[in-house]
Amino acid sequence: MSKKDKKYKLGDILLFIWSYVKKHKGIFYLTVFFGLFISLVESISPYVYGQVIDYFSGKDIIFNLSVPHLLLFWSIFVIISIFIRRVMARIIVLLEVKVEKDFVLDIVTNVLYVPVKYYYDHKPGEAFKKIDRAANSISMIIDSILFSFMGNLFSIIMSLIIMFRLDWRLSLINLVVIFVFFIFAVTFRMKKILAIRKKVNRQYNRLFGNIGDFLSNIFTVKTNTNEKFESQRVNRGFKKIINLTDDSMKLWTQVSLGQGLISWSGILSTVLLGAYFLSQGIISTGNFVSFLIYLDIIYRPLWFMTNQYRGIKRMIVDIGDAREMMQEKKETFWFGEGDIEELRGEIEFKNVSFKYPDRDLGVLKNVSFKVKAGETLAIFGETGSGKTTIYNLLLRMYDHDQGQILFDGFDSRKINRQSLRSQMAVVPQDSSLFNETIENNIRYGRQEATKAEIIEAAKIANAHDFIKALPKSYKTKVGERGVKLSGGQVQRIAIARAALRNPKILILDEATTSLDQKTKFEVLGALNQVIADRTTIIITHDFSAITQNADHIIVLDKGKIVQQGKHSQLVKESGPYRDLWQTQQKHLQ
Repeated sequence: MSKKDKKYKLGDILLFIWSYVKKHKGIFYLTVFFGLFISLVESISPYVYGQVIDYFSGKDIIFNLSVPHLLLFWSIFVIISIFIRRVMARIIVLLEVKVEKDFVLDIVTNVLYVPVKYYYDHKPGEAFKKIDRAANSISMIIDSILFSFMGNLFSIIMSLIIMFRLDWRLSLINLVVIFVFFIFAVTFRMKKILAIRKKVNRQYNRLFGNIGDFLSNIFTVKTNTNEKFESQRVNRGFKKIINLTDDSMKLWTQVSLGQGLISWSGILSTVLLGAYFLSQGIISTGNFVSFLIYLDIIYRPLWFMTNQYRGIKRMIVDIGDAREMMQEKKETFWFGEGDIEELRGEIEFKNVSFKYPDRDLGVLKNVSFKVKAGETLAIFGETGSGKTTIYNLLLRMYDHDQGQILFDGFDSRKINRQSLRSQMAVVPQDSSLFNETIENNIRYGRQEATKAEIIEAAKIANAHDFIKALPKSYKTKVGERGVKLSGGQVQRIAIARAALRNPKILILDEATTSLDQKTKFEVLGALNQVIADRTTIIITHDFSAITQNADHIIVLDKGKIVQQGKHSQLVKESGPYRDLWQTQQKHLQ
């Protein structure tokens, strides 16, 4: 047995699927009952056919019923089974979609709440593919094993006689029926069914596109505390899919019912004409019965069962891969006290040390500083000095190893992560925009915001004028990650999003570093308005009017604070800050 087989056992996967199926026990047991009824009707068909043949052979009919009465009763049962089959097909598909919805919602909720480190180690596209493959495989296994496989197996076991010779005349009758069946199947209601299917496909594309979108922008989701919003959006998308699927299956029920009646007409004609041939000595009893059994019982189920088993072996791997994602440990939101209703904005690091789990060397070493509520702190340093680590620790994307991080005097470890992040806003160097409208991208900062509040936030960010100049204004779609906008426009939308949150603590992570001088000037003007009256942390290696006017500046080098003070003080001291300042001034000259 291969390692993969040991890792993903069929029994374990079936139990895993059953944990979702059992949430819909009523539908499941009803479908099983329908399936057994249909299998029973199919399995005893040869026996009934034999009774008809025996009658025309001069033997006594069972229960002393005449052939017309027997055929009447039997036709009623068959018609009932045809109707049940079509209803069951609809129920199975709806059950599959419901189970798929529950599964995807669970896995999406889990991956939204796992620590951000998971996304540093895994590509979002891989996660999306695992979800997609597993969702499809679960639906196929429900259909293949729980229903088709079991029903076919039951029918085969119940079947007692297999014969091999066929009559060409009866085959010709069925060939005509099959032709009519085919023409009916490919024409009746097909345009409407295909139109609905296209809508379903578009909805699936939109839904999984959204999933891929927020997975690739997971940091933005977390810093805006929108895990719940994304989970609910997935739920709403699946409700639309379920409704469309139900509409499609109503049409399929009509088509399938017609197909069933057509195929039954062929079987009934075969029974009547074959029985007549038998009475005239044209066909033997053995050929007649074996034809019916061959047509109705054996080869179709066997063909399906062998193909289903091979497919199932592949599907358990897809489901097993996705199941591992569901077992990833979620973020711990608190260790002690929980929520803080409103921060003043005071921040203090006390001898904080930290190293990433996959690295041997410490990134921060005994870092201490204090920012009073409403003050601005600028953090300077070269790449790798530890600036981004402070940013991650402030947001509790990671927790420090030693020392204390205090917010208004409260230990950060005792504050609910989402409660803390809900009172912060971040403007990163490369702001992530969703492939949505400008209005929705700004609203992402606070989902319940009104249109008036969004416009006000855009005005604060100096974005309103350029937005109004666009053909669709706030309804303009920005493209994948905002590719339809300039860098400065993207940053101003990110600033508007931050302003909409009205945070107590604002973090600017190299927010203007990648911009040209003219655009930088425009963005700095927007930032000046947002910074007012709130605690601001500026992470940068660039100088600007904002950083020069900061209340306090610290300079990091290899995880340690090597300089601190105000700009006017630091430019006079020998050290990396003055060196960087002089280098930039020469460059500007």
